[in-house]
Amino acid sequence: MRYGSPLEPENSTLPLLFPTNRAMDGVESELIREIVGVGEHVALTRWASAIALTIFVWDNLLTLGDEVYFIWPKKWSSVKVCTYGNRILCFVALVLNTLQLDTTHRNFTYEFCAAYFHIAGYFAYASFALCNWILLVRAHALLGGKRNHFVWLCSLFAVAYAGTAVLVVIATLGLQSQLYYSDVFKACGIRELPYLMPFLWIPAGIFETIVFTITVTKVYRSFQLSRCLGSDLFMVLYRDGVAYYLVSRNPLEYE
Repeated sequence: MRYGSPLEPENSTLPLLFPTNRAMDGVESELIREIVGVGEHVALTRWASAIALTIFVWDNLLTLGDEVYFIWPKKWSSVKVCTYGNRILCFVALVLNTLQLDTTHRNFTYEFCAAYFHIAGYFAYASFALCNWILLVRAHALLGGKRNHFVWLCSLFAVAYAGTAVLVVIATLGLQSQLYYSDVFKACGIRELPYLMPFLWIPAGIFETIVFTITVTKVYRSFQLSRCLGSDLFMVLYRDGVAYYLVSRNPLEYE
């Protein structure tokens, strides 16, 4: 999220942002509108972060009974590890994001903002990797569970996330000089995003597109052969694979 520090006047206080006793020229009016716009964006982000954390906790509590009954007794597998690992990462990331946007805390420092963005970046990378490993296992099941298919998918996964790891490290290092803490908006901000940020998702996006293509192709072939989509389990695999791809390709994700 970007809160441009050039919009913050030096030694600014909230009364100075909304002067009412003097005429303002066009430049000052435009500056005020930009500051108000940033403030509104920060306020909406605070609400969205708190809502996301609430939904996450509530959803896990609602399904806890079924989870204890159906999932806990099952033996451990890579999918089970990824599921619980991703849950922990998402919970910690949501708590940290809500904390750094909370207006009731004391002012944070640059060091806190730097640590927060580092953790958020690496947690996001790990979360996507865990989710995509689950996609890999599902795609392997759709392809019939053959060993050569598994090796091919693992190789593709390794290349995609090795490339993403390099981009994440470079982009995170590039953030160092752009981070700051806004005393006006009470939040950590980034003056300017590193030029690599829009490209971070390309390797994972290629992997997800290939898995999505496998899913759609399997659906089409199954329907062509038998005029049905198979068992309820395969219906879930088809549905979830398509839904994940459509959600993960949401343009808002890359802003």
